[in-house]
Amino acid sequence: MTDIKQENTHGDNIATMELRLNQADLEPLKIDYTEAEERLIAAFAPHIKVVKRHPDAAMPSMAHEDDAGLDLQTMESVVLPPGKSCVLPSGIAMQLPKGFYGRISNRSKIASKKNIAVMARIIDKPFTGEIKINLINLGQETVEFFKGDKVAQIVIERTYSNLPLVEVEQLEETSRGASGIDDAEMRIR
Repeated sequence: MTDIKQENTHGDNIATMELRLNQADLEPLKIDYTEAEERLIAAFAPHIKVVKRHPDAAMPSMAHEDDAGLDLQTMESVVLPPGKSCVLPSGIAMQLPKGFYGRISNRSKIASKKNIAVMARIIDKPFTGEIKINLINLGQETVEFFKGDKVAQIVIERTYSNLPLVEVEQLEETSRGASGIDDAEMRIR
């Protein structure tokens, strides 16, 4: 009999997961106990399923270990004149875990150097079709992208939109109040 015990400490809260396994339960898996522990934890951890819808599609990837987003590549070449937009296929589909969504975002280099922006940016959890990348050229020069270029990134974020909505008569007073777009203090003309 093998005991697997996992403890996570966050402040004063301690979460413990305990599982009792017989050696006979593990033998058909033909893995050692350390790998069994890793697989067990991975089975319960949130993960993203990815399907390649095109044979040349690349798995989304991070350029650096601590990047916030996963780079998305285009499956088509395109010439994008100033002021025009396009929708490019990524060749992949994703199934996101419950409580998460994907936000398609600009790649910093393309946005800052070429003035290319991403539009139509939300990938809801239930959507499992091919991810399309909607780009617009806000610059003054024509930009060309080639098949396989990293043109956007997807950031996976937790959503809280399913929290209960409570209708109230009025909202609490804040230092900002209702000042915003129509604020007289705004200097943009």
